[in-house]
This record gives sequence, structure tokens and C-alpha cells, in this order.
Amino acid sequence: MMKVEWLDSLPDMRVPGVPGVPPQKTVGFAGTPSFSRGVPGVPEHQSEHLGTRNGTPIEERKALKNKEEHKEHQEHPKMKHGPVFLLEEWERGVASLDPDRPLGGYDPDHWRRIVRDCDNLIADFGRGAAAMGWSTIDLFGFDPAGGIVAGLVRRLDGGRIVAMDDSCATYRWPFSDRTSRFARGYLENCLAQQFVPVWELGV
Repeated sequence: MMKVEWLDSLPDMRVPGVPGVPPQKTVGFAGTPSFSRGVPGVPEHQSEHLGTRNGTPIEERKALKNKEEHKEHQEHPKMKHGPVFLLEEWERGVASLDPDRPLGGYDPDHWRRIVRDCDNLIADFGRGAAAMGWSTIDLFGFDPAGGIVAGLVRRLDGGRIVAMDDSCATYRWPFSDRTSRFARGYLENCLAQQFVPVWELGV
């Protein structure tokens, strides 16, 4: 039987300054990693990256991820159009209306009633309407062509909302005890018409 002695001629791979680490030898075959640094089972080309992924320290990657998540969280309300953002949008739109500069071709008296109805809706039910899922078009939608089919504000004509829930609003006619109801989502069934918020009507 032939005795293989060539392994004994390989250089001593003992790690300098690391007591108790036996010498390790590499056979030199192509593709065989060299194990060193006293880290059992970890190839040398990987041992320098312990505690990292893709060459970036784990702590640094976590910090970057947290920063990105924080930025996404800050942008989230605007992206989802949540109730707070929606209410702010309504308030800005209504505040832009000038009682003395009619839009949509409405006569001055009718336009002033529309602006007053917008103000009353925001003050009385704005926060609740946004929380209950009412849309901008539900409340402030107008037909740019001047049609009478429109949102809740167009129906009021000087009347006042007396009750609102997540399905309908009850309003009282002006100078009367008579009431009517307006359903949330009603305008969605009017597919032949396009509606815009009152503050986007043309002059």
C-alpha cells in the first residue's frame, strides 16, 4: 500500500498569536475555500463580513430601513386621503370661495347662499362627515354644465343639515319645517355626468 507523505510538506497554517488554534492546511484544489482566522466552518473570504449583509453593517441597514419607514409614515396620510387630510382639503377649498365673485354662472344671491351653506356644513358636520366616509363630490359636487343634479350643498339652498350618519344626511328646507334626505354615494349612480368640487367651477 502506497503511503501518501506529500501533505506533510505543506506549510504550517497556524494562526499567529491565537493560542490553542491548531495548524490548518489547504489541499489547494480549485474551488476549495481556505479556512483560517480560527473561525471554524467559515471560509476566509466570508469571515471578514460576519455581522453584515451585502457588505453593509446590519445596524446601518436597520437605521436606513427605519428612516425610510418613518418617511413613508409621514407621507401616508396624504397618500391614503385619510379623514384629517380630507377635512383640510375641504377647508382650503371652501376658504377659497369669494361670496362676491360667483363661479359657475350662478347669480350673486344664489352664489352667496352656496358659500354660506359650505361654511355651515364644514362648521357643523365637516369633521364627522370626513370620518364617516363622505366624499368631496358627495358634499360639494357640482355639475360644470349647470345641471341641478349635484351634491348636498347644492340641495340646501339656504337650508340647514339637521342630522348625518354614514349613509345619508337629513336637511331642513329654508323657511320651512319640511325635511329631505340625501344619500351618500348618490352621485356615483349618475354615470352620464361629471362632477367637480364647487371651488373648481369656472368663472
